[in-house]
Amino acid sequence: MTNGLLEGINSLVQAAKAKARGYRSIKNLITMVYLIAGKLDFGWA
Repeated sequence: MTNGLLEGINSLVQAAKAKARGYRSIKNLITMVYLIAGKLDFGWA
């Protein structure tokens, strides 16, 4: 077994941490993780 999936998720979280730098709460970091990892389709993008 490999840990490739877990490393992929970790990479997404680290990218979210980099984008959320400067915010004051952990809630904003969690929001960034959802926006990056969730691959949401807003319909206007």
